[in-house]
Amino acid sequence: MKTAIYILLSFLPCFVFGQDYPKIDTLTYSENISHVRYFIQYDGEKEMLLETYWFNEIGKHTITYSGYDGFELFKQTKTTFDYDTYGNLSETQSIYYISPKNDSIGKLYSNEAREYFRKYNSIEKLDEKYRSLYERVNPESVDWNSDLPIYAKLIFKRNTLGRDSIIEIYNTFGDKIYLDETVSFFYDSKNNLKRKKWMDITNPNIIEFQAFRPSSTELADTITKLTGSYQEKTLNYFKDSIVIQYFANGELTGNEIQMTVDNGQLKTELTLNANGDTLSYYKSVYDSDNRLKTWQRIIDTGYDGFGYTIDLSLGNIKKYQYDFKNRLLQIDTYENDKHICTERFEINNK
Repeated sequence: MKTAIYILLSFLPCFVFGQDYPKIDTLTYSENISHVRYFIQYDGEKEMLLETYWFNEIGKHTITYSGYDGFELFKQTKTTFDYDTYGNLSETQSIYYISPKNDSIGKLYSNEAREYFRKYNSIEKLDEKYRSLYERVNPESVDWNSDLPIYAKLIFKRNTLGRDSIIEIYNTFGDKIYLDETVSFFYDSKNNLKRKKWMDITNPNIIEFQAFRPSSTELADTITKLTGSYQEKTLNYFKDSIVIQYFANGELTGNEIQMTVDNGQLKTELTLNANGDTLSYYKSVYDSDNRLKTWQRIIDTGYDGFGYTIDLSLGNIKKYQYDFKNRLLQIDTYENDKHICTERFEINNK
């Protein structure tokens, strides 16, 4: 008999199992920048402030605030980024705050969601019902010096050449933080990354997980064992491409071919399963200043090279705009010829 853990509502961070995480996108907008506000607006709807990125005196991204609006309206989070003496990212830590009102609403939502999901196989309408009840809290006004719970942490360790060696990923279960996964990096004599390994740390409280189908509220047919398993990627470099093999628990599950241009920028990504069937194909276009101008999803089945499901974002085309200092200002998302949403980055100088 297989045991499945269903997590319909959770205050835990969303690490997508099987993906090439952690991807820590610490932003660089040069010196003399105070903060950058990240907005999103879906066509026909009001623009929402989702996150704010704060920088120190030398231009390092040090804090991200979220929970202004959007999916994390009910809670506010603060993520800090710490650096070593060489300027390398050494640790990230996320804490969250939930107001008493939102906490009580969240408990009602959670209790009703379980039965609602069993009945309708979806909680979308229920989410709309409760969203209007949540209290809006500015995360920058929260007293973050109080004793608030840590819900995620990453620790970065490096080799003698300053390259990533091990990343430790910590998560929470209940009120306890634990080591959830390690990511190890292996290099050749030229310091090129040759292998990357994800090892899930055995946890007695988490046995198996029944995943959802890609971009769906329907459960997948299979049960995925999360703890004690491992995934690997091996990389082989060629003049204009990188060939990557995927392994799950030592078994070949897929291949990826990344075509690059002369400066190493990614031009196309093609991912196949072990049988040679196409799982995804992406294309990127750069301008004369080597800036990403267009990203396009040509094919995507919703499965990665390890065989795990992923949620596909809205739109299959993204177009990028920059200012005269090559700083990202805007991303427009399209579904073929139809515009879906605009992401805007508001730069605030010191």
